Amino acid sequence: MTRKHFLFDILSMAVALLAVSCSTVSDDTAIANLKENPYRGHAAKPLIIAVYHPYPDFATTVAAAVRPLPGYDGWSDSRMDRDMRRMRDCGINGVLLSIKPEDLADAVRFARIRRFYELAAMQQPVFNVALMLGGNNELALGNVLQFIQRKGLADFPSAMAINGRKVVVFNNSVRLSQSGKDGDETFCYRHIGKDWPTLPEGKLLCRPSATDGFVWVKAGDNHAVQDANGVPDGLNEQEIWSLPRDKGRNFANRLRHALKERAAIIGIQSWNDFSDGSFMEPNTLDRNIMTTVLQRELGILAK
Repeated sequence: MTRKHFLFDILSMAVALLAVSCSTVSDDTAIANLKENPYRGHAAKPLIIAVYHPYPDFATTVAAAVRPLPGYDGWSDSRMDRDMRRMRDCGINGVLLSIKPEDLADAVRFARIRRFYELAAMQQPVFNVALMLGGNNELALGNVLQFIQRKGLADFPSAMAINGRKVVVFNNSVRLSQSGKDGDETFCYRHIGKDWPTLPEGKLLCRPSATDGFVWVKAGDNHAVQDANGVPDGLNEQEIWSLPRDKGRNFANRLRHALKERAAIIGIQSWNDFSDGSFMEPNTLDRNIMTTVLQRELGILAK
């Protein structure tokens, strides 16, 4: 073997070993406790918001023993107020209110949505609310924004704003058409998967988007575990989750990652999606661990 071929073989082997090592490095590498506020010297702290479901369907939740503490039925004023106070107390500034277009069309549900905005405006400080429209629908952007404006939701002090314009978010499952006026002067709309990143699955980390510096943070992910019908299963078998809750350690790591990246908006998935494994609300599985972790990790912002 010539010296030239020998060196080529050594170089090829080194490249191959490096490629293998890079492919096996997990995106879930633990991030050490932050020693100082990453936002020090910057104009503003991050906005912390959580996806919030007004009508979580516990009847279809696998392992139904995992429920909120205390339990509840419906979306009463007392539940709204309690949820907002609990979220605010652990550092959450507002919510992406997860609804479908039919919720806006239903008179009873729309009245409850409006009431949520009213109660959010009474919080001290004011609690931010932005609609996040989902469902497998094709929506005319201008019509949706005009409807929201006509119904007065954009007029509440609690309506979340970016650069002075009220925020409306569309899930990546929604197909948007540009028919009608899009309300540019009043609204800024954000489409998940285009403007803001798609929610990561499993152990994948999310990086801040070019639009608004938005980043997702999850507390857990049980989608790797499914029953025969493709429904998430095994809420109490976290060792086989794609992202176990792990007593808040994985959540803390993701939150530190977002803070270290100096994300402008941190979106937590979620406050109360009990089918996803990412729920923050105090519950029968791990009590108030996630809210405690969130409050502790956000303490770095006061330094």
